Amino acid sequence: MPTLPYLPAAYTVNGYNILIQNKSWLKPLSRASRLVQRMTQRTGGKGNIVFADDYTLQKLNHTFRKKNKPTNVLTFESPHPFIGGDIVLSFETLKKESSQQRKPFLHHTAHILVHALLHLQGYDHLSAGEARIMEMQEILLLSYLGIPNPWKPRQFYEDNPRA
Repeated sequence: MPTLPYLPAAYTVNGYNILIQNKSWLKPLSRASRLVQRMTQRTGGKGNIVFADDYTLQKLNHTFRKKNKPTNVLTFESPHPFIGGDIVLSFETLKKESSQQRKPFLHHTAHILVHALLHLQGYDHLSAGEARIMEMQEILLLSYLGIPNPWKPRQFYEDNPRA
């Protein structure tokens, strides 16, 4: 993964370097640091988790996937399977998606981070069977964090605004 621009905050949690590239993440992550700790503890591995922005994700997406648009997350697996890798998340895209899906921002971010961590553990969703296994793992890991099933319909969140 290329060197990213100025990183104003960095610390290590369970073998993952947490890098905050975009200041918009500071407030949400101050409330979610324990969540990140519990997620990485459950999934294992090591690497970098970069909390970035649309600009950074668009550049990386263009460079590595030939798609010139931002995305919510990119996962860069280690050349050695099941060892770890790098995860880069976009604040703006995740914020927009959580609003569109009417889900709490931290719940949606946790879901996408768990999804990326599972990719680093060798999970994938290229077939329907693989996708179902990965979704079940996501539901299980998120339940340990007190986060409801992300695959439930929007109505669930509308009926349970504190979920």
